[in-house]
Amino acid sequence: MDSQRKINKDFDVHDYDTHISYTVKALKRDCSKRNYETIMDYDRSMKLSNLSKATRNKHLQAMLGITRKLPKDKEWKDVLRADIDDLVIWIMETYADHKGQESHSSYDMKKVLRLFYRWFKTGDRRKKPHEPEVYEIQGIRFSKVKEKIVREDLVNEEDLKKLLTNCITIQDKALIHVHYEAGTRPGEILSLKMKNVKFDEYGAIISVSGKTIARPIR
Repeated sequence: MDSQRKINKDFDVHDYDTHISYTVKALKRDCSKRNYETIMDYDRSMKLSNLSKATRNKHLQAMLGITRKLPKDKEWKDVLRADIDDLVIWIMETYADHKGQESHSSYDMKKVLRLFYRWFKTGDRRKKPHEPEVYEIQGIRFSKVKEKIVREDLVNEEDLKKLLTNCITIQDKALIHVHYEAGTRPGEILSLKMKNVKFDEYGAIISVSGKTIARPIR
């Protein structure tokens, strides 16, 4: 009973360890032994480069989907430029927006493919200055993603009132109201602890830590 009540000090809102574990199991199940080992070596290189679990999770999930689309029984060591081009076409057909234009998903998938294959051929995810790009991935092109969110799509004060009206507990109301007023990311507000909240004569100050830097918000 006591163990169930114990709070994990390293609580991860996104639970990346679990997601990575599931993806690794799927890679082992769905990929050839050599392709699985290649992607595990890539994950090891990401660890050595001090990349976050969020980035590793994103790359591993992308490589699972991409590797599944390789021609049957083909391994990464045998991939040709035509295979890379076919993968890019599949990415655009699957992840581009309804008009066939670049989306955040298609952009990210192509970026992961390029970084992985560059590492696979050169041992480094980064392109070395003054050296030509790896031939097989020279055809990967990126377009600027058009932001489609407009002001009218955002939650306004009328929406906030409806949300608060339908909250059952005062805790839910506080969570939603603080989230709205502070403009926090979900991971920032959900990972707050008691020590992150301080009160003074003017109200409360929360200290959040997210994708950028730790910052106080009144």
